[in-house]
Amino acid sequence: MSINIKYAEKLEKITQLISNSDSLENLVANSQTIIEKIILVELSGIFLYDKKSNKLKLMSYRGFTKAESILAEKSALERHPGWVCKNKKPILIKDTLIEKNIITTDSKRRWKTRSRVCIPILTKQECIGIITLSSAKPNKFNNYHVSILNFVALLFSNVYLNLVFKKDQEEKQEKLLNYIEEIKKTKKLQERFLANLSHEIRTPLNTIIGISNILKLSPHVKKEQDSIKILSISSENLNGLINDILDFSKIEANELKLEMETVSVKEMIENATNIFESWGLNVLVNESLFAQQNAFAGSDEIRAKAFQELLDNEEVNAIIIARGGYGTVRIIDQLDFTKFIQKSKLIAGFSDVTVLHAHINQNFGVTTLHSCMPVTMQGKYFNTETIESLKNALFGNPIAIQFAQHPFNKNKPVSGELVGGNFSVLFSLLGSNSDLDLDNKILFIEDIGEYFYHMDRIMQTFNRAGKLKNLKALIVGGMNDMNENL
Repeated sequence: MSINIKYAEKLEKITQLISNSDSLENLVANSQTIIEKIILVELSGIFLYDKKSNKLKLMSYRGFTKAESILAEKSALERHPGWVCKNKKPILIKDTLIEKNIITTDSKRRWKTRSRVCIPILTKQECIGIITLSSAKPNKFNNYHVSILNFVALLFSNVYLNLVFKKDQEEKQEKLLNYIEEIKKTKKLQERFLANLSHEIRTPLNTIIGISNILKLSPHVKKEQDSIKILSISSENLNGLINDILDFSKIEANELKLEMETVSVKEMIENATNIFESWGLNVLVNESLFAQQNAFAGSDEIRAKAFQELLDNEEVNAIIIARGGYGTVRIIDQLDFTKFIQKSKLIAGFSDVTVLHAHINQNFGVTTLHSCMPVTMQGKYFNTETIESLKNALFGNPIAIQFAQHPFNKNKPVSGELVGGNFSVLFSLLGSNSDLDLDNKILFIEDIGEYFYHMDRIMQTFNRAGKLKNLKALIVGGMNDMNENL
């Protein structure tokens, strides 16, 4: 195999010159220089196709007068450049007087073209330009020139795409930097707003807290004392909410400092007790509430014994679980519900308390109450509406719940027995003697902190087990702090 050294050296020089182009202007100029060095010819030019105007623009030329270049650009699509651009094929005409099969119309110029070559500059999808050479002499061009010009066009295309990509990246980078700057400005305005808002709210709020504390020290009739307690608790919780809002602002500004704070079960119980007593209820606090073993409020024996005492106590009309009811499933089979059946009482709570709701409904048909608990009656969880709903349920007042329409809702009246609770806990009870019979019932579900794939797994399991087949209705409650799939 023989190699033409001079030809190879020429290709190397062409490659170096075009590859070093750092702008579209340099790319066109360097390519024009190469074309002129390949062959001394009367007329040469480089067109680039502009999509917006649908025109071939003459970016560089040799041998044209200014007037001729304007006319050549104006009529380019109707002549050889336009044919090459449309068909994405090169043209080599050695003598225009002999070869009549291709368009030979010339733009107005000082002499008649006898030979020409037009090479498309192609990307994978489209023609982006044309390299064109013309001569007044016949047989000026041959396949050697076509080969060299194709090589130039290929290099031109690659460098052009890189320049376009670089420009696009620079524009996106500039937009991103501008966007980041706008975000910074918005955050500063947000921080200023939150600071002003907290100041404007805290000033009157501190006055309310101070006055309520003073009123506590003064003698009042019981009804007034209850109102003062509610005022004090509500203002303190509102103050906590404001602190939480400011904490979110500090997190965004990377200025939040974490401090270890012990959650006082005693304070939580005292807060709930004050609320319950303001409703005229007599509160019995079981001492086992303050026990602790790992994640539970004491050992299984302590918790089972304490709950059994409450079930058997005839003076107790309602049992409100203090926190999450964690570990209820560990003691449910140790409990004796004999006296509970003889004089039933409301059992209230959510989360793992679902074990009690399901077990009692399935085995004894007694109504229980899915509701807030003392742990959610303070701080960031405090919600007047949910606390009022608990009060209404305890006192037998009618409860009406309204919620926004959802596309999955079926607009028809449904009545039936309402059962359910925490969906993950219900899932854990499948196959046990606490497993709910859902036929002809309305199922209510809620959950917190679970992954979506796990929720789907539970729903599919319920469906495959036939639990959903004869449901009258499904109510999906709060699905809070859910996590995206891993």
